[in-house]
Amino acid sequence: MTNGTRSHLNIHIGDGWSSRNEIVDCYKALHSIVGGVTEEFQNKGIDFCNSETSVFEQMEDSEVGNKFGGSLPVENVQQLASTNLENIPHRYIRPEINPEDVISTDESSSQIPVIDMSKLASDSSDYAQEMAKLHQACEEWGFFQLINHGATTAVEKMKLVVEEFFKLPLEQKLAYAQLPNTIQGYGQVFVLSEDQKLDWGDMMFLALLPIETRKLRFWPDVPTSFRLYNHIFSMIR
Repeated sequence: MTNGTRSHLNIHIGDGWSSRNEIVDCYKALHSIVGGVTEEFQNKGIDFCNSETSVFEQMEDSEVGNKFGGSLPVENVQQLASTNLENIPHRYIRPEINPEDVISTDESSSQIPVIDMSKLASDSSDYAQEMAKLHQACEEWGFFQLINHGATTAVEKMKLVVEEFFKLPLEQKLAYAQLPNTIQGYGQVFVLSEDQKLDWGDMMFLALLPIETRKLRFWPDVPTSFRLYNHIFSMIR
């Protein structure tokens, strides 16, 4: 996440990213994200850490990336939908949820909470009020829209490459499918029993930070900028 008071970013890249072309691409991407590179940014802001042993190779051998636990394999939802089902499989139907219990007729309570991150700075006069809004959003909604966070461009670039990935043919996406007893990769997560209700949708779960939790075998190389923008986005402060 970017901070408007910061004049530089620290980007740490291992040998797996240290070819000249990739460094140039990374620099150009950073330039487009921050909207320009000052002399201070150029001299101090980018720190390419090219260790003798690839940081990313070390991550692949580490068990830290498996600390999230495992998930039982389930059928791919895109594949299911392509079979022209006459009925939705029972694991995707939730009869225990009554729509009337979750849909309010009160228009004032149907607005998704909006949290202004600029007001969450400790020296902001609106800090206490915004913190109360955040507490209420977490307690009553479980999610909220965050504005004025300073990372809009980076988020938009991330969204574009993720959308491109999900538009790929199923066969290509399955190359990054989750493995048994892991949670990272393409599929569904936190499936713990054969009777558990499932979400009608597939997802890509990737750990970005801390760096040692990354499992790069699940990071798509198509689109070509997917890895680049994941790394850049995760390192923005």
